[in-house]
Amino acid sequence: MEDNVSDKNYGSIDETHLRKRGSPAPVVDDPDPTSYREMLKKWPKSTFCIISNEFCERFSYYGMRTVLTLYLINILKFNNDNATIMFHTFTVLAYTSPIFGSILADGYIGKFW
Repeated sequence: MEDNVSDKNYGSIDETHLRKRGSPAPVVDDPDPTSYREMLKKWPKSTFCIISNEFCERFSYYGMRTVLTLYLINILKFNNDNATIMFHTFTVLAYTSPIFGSILADGYIGKFW
């Protein structure tokens, strides 16, 4: 079977590489692991504590959100409407409490507490 590829160039992109058969795929080299380790050594050690803390916090928050409505309906015997209200109240408080905490910390407690 013959290729019916014309030599016309449609646009500004050179497409001659598409007609070559048997050419190997381009290889992307991985970065040198020693440079990655050197980069991590420059970070403060508290960075890894903060990252792991954020991971655990997100894991527990989304885990709680997943089962909260089921717990309210099946164990505590709330009806669907009240369970939905409690779920949304929990979500609103989870997102707004850092704002109030930051106002309290920056405005009243301060950095010299």
